[in-house]
Parts: sequence; C-alpha cells; structure tokens
Amino acid sequence: MDGRKRVLVTGAAGRVGTAIAPALADRHDLVQTDVRPQRGIDALDLLDFDAVRAAAEGVDAIVHMAILSDRVNQHLSMQERADRRMTMNVLSTQHVFEATRQAGARQVVFFSSLLTILGAPRRQRIERNPRPRPSNLYACTKLFGEHLADLYTRTNDISIICARLGQPFPIDDIGFEEGGQHRIGSAESGICLAMEDVARFVLCALDAEHAGFEVMNLVSANEVEKVDLTAAAEIGYRPGRHFDRKGRMRVLDDA
Repeated sequence: MDGRKRVLVTGAAGRVGTAIAPALADRHDLVQTDVRPQRGIDALDLLDFDAVRAAAEGVDAIVHMAILSDRVNQHLSMQERADRRMTMNVLSTQHVFEATRQAGARQVVFFSSLLTILGAPRRQRIERNPRPRPSNLYACTKLFGEHLADLYTRTNDISIICARLGQPFPIDDIGFEEGGQHRIGSAESGICLAMEDVARFVLCALDAEHAGFEVMNLVSANEVEKVDLTAAAEIGYRPGRHFDRKGRMRVLDDA
C-alpha cells in the first residue's frame, strides 16, 4: 500500500523503539510516546485510559511495544515486580485496544514474545500455530494480550497483528532476562532478531490493512532454522539479517 499513515507508537523511548523509529519515520508520520518523555517523544501514561484515548485520536494505526522493564525496577521485590508487570502489561494493552476502537483507528501492531511458547522443550521446532506454553509471568501477560486482540478483532472492525518477537539484538532485558541472567542461548535456539528486521516487519504489518487477527513469529534468518516464518512472509516480511549459531550477524539485504 502507498501513502503515509499517522502512527501512534508506545514505548518509543525503549531500546527497540529508538532503534526502529528512523525506518518507520521514513514511511509514516509518527506520534512517539513513552512514560519517560524526551525530545521528540511525548509523555503518555498507558495506565491512564483518558490519556491513551486522547493520544489515539486522529491516528490510523498504533504500534504498541511498551512493556515494564525489569531494569528500572531492580530495587523491588520479586512480588512487587510481578504486581507491576501484571498491571502494566495487561491493563495498558486493554487501554490501547479500547482506545483504538473508540478513536476509530483501524490497525494495531502488538509486540508479543516467543516466550509465550518457549516453555516447550528447547529442541522442538517453533511452528506457525503452536500450543501456547508460556515460560514466565511476562510471557503470560503477552499471551493475555494475544487473546484480547482476538476478542477485539472479532467484535470490532479492527486489524491486530501480534508479533512474537525472538531475542532482539543487541541483547536487552526485553523479557528474556531475570535476575540479570539470560535464560536461553539465543543463537543456539535460532531466535535471534536484529533491530533492522523488527523495523522491516512493522512496516509490512502496517501495509497489511485487512489482516484481521494474526499471530506471527518474528526472528531474523538464523543458521539454526527453528522458527516458522510463513505467516510473516505472507505480509511481505523477508529477513535482512542472518545470525550464525555463535550469534554473529551478517547483512543479507539492506534495502
């Protein structure tokens, strides 16, 4: 599809948000928001529904990538972190979907995680529509978001694509760290994901206007070919980066 869209982005000050913003801004007009405002990024508390509803007014699509980062909550107890994660990741997603409906926006790209299924045996291939097996509480909150997306697309004229992200590189705390330790060998597991490929996917998802409800695995090309990418390929996604089994990245396509 040709033509620029007005796109609301949540979590824009995070590592993924800042990495993919330039590529998105080349094609669309971004309204970047975060609970931590900075230059070019407006303040938005996703737990304040009225604020989310106001931010959604007049946009064509929303890219919802905001999460609660453990990095800024390390001083809290495990239960306090769990309480905040449940509140932030669950309630904020409902606010985004409901604001989308009320504002008349038509699309959401929701950042989920492969952790929704990585509770399965490590060597098992990740198919297109596997049985959910969340590996931690963060994954459970993302799985809730996927089910909520299904509900909203069935009962409203909204398209929501849920992207189950692999391990973004450079490695950060995007759900894959607990207590400072990476829980999986990403390269050996074939789930490495370059920031450039996150941007590629989001652009493809924004072009897929009438997708309805879809859940799609999202990784880069990996020497260990473990993840089925056929759903993402159907909206035009092709990885531009490749990771070998030691986690070394090379460029396949810089277009």
